[in-house]
Amino acid sequence: MSILTGKATQPIITPERIDKNRYRAPLFFGAIAVAAAMFSIPMFLTGSTTTALAMIYLAVFIVSYAVSSWCLKYFLSAGRTYWSHDSHQVVMTTPTGMLLFEVAIPLLGVLATPLAVITWLIHPLGDWIGSAALAALGALSLPYLLQAFQGFQPVRRRIIVSKSGIELTQANGHRHEIPWKEHPRLIGVHQADAVIVLKNHRETRYPIGYLPLSMRQLERLLSTFSSDGRLRAKLSGPDALNTVLAVLEPTEEERTDGSWTWSRRSR
Repeated sequence: MSILTGKATQPIITPERIDKNRYRAPLFFGAIAVAAAMFSIPMFLTGSTTTALAMIYLAVFIVSYAVSSWCLKYFLSAGRTYWSHDSHQVVMTTPTGMLLFEVAIPLLGVLATPLAVITWLIHPLGDWIGSAALAALGALSLPYLLQAFQGFQPVRRRIIVSKSGIELTQANGHRHEIPWKEHPRLIGVHQADAVIVLKNHRETRYPIGYLPLSMRQLERLLSTFSSDGRLRAKLSGPDALNTVLAVLEPTEEERTDGSWTWSRRSR
């Protein structure tokens, strides 16, 4: 989720820090939404109607963003159920609800563009800020909407783990195929992309804003199967799914440090 964060230079954040601070995202965006809604009140009172309408639309957009951030907690808690065994590979399929958020949020942003045109046509003299803000929101959201589509059918199969390697797929169908012999290693997150370093210091990035998996789980998945040939061999047998789930099972620290992760197994 990076529509609102822009492209400013940011440091790479460690998987542990990402996991521990995920709860802050909905609080942060919720506060911004409240501020935008409150800012619309004096705009109405001073006659800047189009700017006030733009602020209300922006508040609605940010609220939807905050809701999707908070719902990630629910989706993560059920993360164990998204994995299945398919032939000689283990597949993680993103849930429908999360896929809807992945498409709906940027779509809501893109719809600000026609609204910007309408407000520009009816705006009073000098009241152009609202139209400009809506146009900017639409322009920033368009790349993320295009990123979520392959034609008109977003892809749900996001991670495929096999004996030979791991395949990370984006919503638009773009695939990152990484053999285990490349020794993939997750070093952190930069602007909502997982930064994965390969052998010979090559690097690949994978969007994780709507991935129902904690960063320490992804880190463990990559490091374990790239270094343990015995476990890799199990990925071609009947115990493949249980092997992957055992690696992904949250540690006691992950369950108690405030991170959003899988719920405990039912007894």
